[in-house]
Amino acid sequence: MAMVSADTVLTALTVAAGLSLGVERTLELFKHFIEFGNGSLSPKERADTLKRAAGLVDQVEAVLANPAGRATQSAMTTSVSSGTAPANTPPNAPVVQAAADSEASEKYPPPQISVISMEPLRPQDTGNALFFQFAGVGLGIIFASVFGLHLLSLLTGGLTLSTGVQNGSYLFSLADTLFTGLVIGGGSQPIHVLIRFLTERKVTTGKGEVVEDAEQEVEKTRALAKVISTEGLVVEKKESNALAWIDIPYRGGVSPEQLNNVHRRSGKPNLIVYHHTAMSSSSSFQDVVNEFHVTKKWLTGYHCVIMPDGTIKPFCRWDRSGNHAKGLNDRSLGLSFHGNFHTTPGPYSNADGRFGNQKPTEAQLHAGARVVVLWINLYEDLRLDFNECILSHKQAMRPGYTDCPGSNFPTERFQDLVREYHGAWSQSTIAHNGIEAFKQLPYVYA
Repeated sequence: MAMVSADTVLTALTVAAGLSLGVERTLELFKHFIEFGNGSLSPKERADTLKRAAGLVDQVEAVLANPAGRATQSAMTTSVSSGTAPANTPPNAPVVQAAADSEASEKYPPPQISVISMEPLRPQDTGNALFFQFAGVGLGIIFASVFGLHLLSLLTGGLTLSTGVQNGSYLFSLADTLFTGLVIGGGSQPIHVLIRFLTERKVTTGKGEVVEDAEQEVEKTRALAKVISTEGLVVEKKESNALAWIDIPYRGGVSPEQLNNVHRRSGKPNLIVYHHTAMSSSSSFQDVVNEFHVTKKWLTGYHCVIMPDGTIKPFCRWDRSGNHAKGLNDRSLGLSFHGNFHTTPGPYSNADGRFGNQKPTEAQLHAGARVVVLWINLYEDLRLDFNECILSHKQAMRPGYTDCPGSNFPTERFQDLVREYHGAWSQSTIAHNGIEAFKQLPYVYA
């Protein structure tokens, strides 16, 4: 059986998704016309509705006109709420306990639930639903024939988008058209799910070679990430950019407008807490943002993320409190090195290298040191003090709370770089001018 290339399969599915969307829109338009025609009540439906309303009015008037009935009803209500039986209740009849006597009702009143009887499903509604189901399949079959799209032949290896005949079999061609029509008529959402599945999992090439599945792709990107930390790149970065001032791009981080009226600090920053993201070093900055904004549903996170190649990615506004160190967020700045540097065996450790780099790259350490020294120069309550003002997440929290930034984080190397940058920039006119320009940017000071 001939193998089908991934591009061909995805192209065919994309065409099918487009046709399916066209079927959905066509049926929606047709449904609107039908509903428009059926929008008014027939004379019989109007008469039935008025008759039911008149019956309800008669029942209410009958109750209001019968004082004895109201008294009996009141007595029953009183006896139920008090746990006693009315006078005309048989001696051996059980006493009904009201909901008001239960323990749960001491704080919460019993719920009042109105019971509404369901109207039986009209034959017309059932007929309309069946009609639109069959109409969708019919339109799908028509589109499949007109556009010559045959998914069954394609997925089983009979590569063709222009003919449904495989091995001279007319029945197979007919079945292929019916199958494609069912797929198109079933809606565009299932096709999108299939496309996403194929792009994330295993596919085959036209030469019969198998492309790595998701696990193998992760291995490849992990190996690529480890290349970043090779000695050659360390030397290159160190020789070309060591201790020099480099402009740091900062425009308020991700969506700064969302924090205009929230997460205000009670005072100026007086603490820097550095972390690791504990994520794979091959994942993207957007993955870090999604972890906070999408998964955790938080507006803020780290103030700055340092990627393995040394790229500095501002996340939250620096004039607002982040969400990175519980109990210390109000007046702290959060710096995070992207990757997982905890190599002590455990459920979330990177002892086997499954999260990529097992320690920060030299480029990351240099970039992180630049950000720390910049913050020290921007905020007067920060000092070059690794006992009070610049702490790892583990140092800042109570013992045993966290291992962040990981057991393999080179703390001494990072502290040495911070000291070296601080000393070099204090004597650099270029660095001084860069810091002064930074003070004029928005989202730096509250």
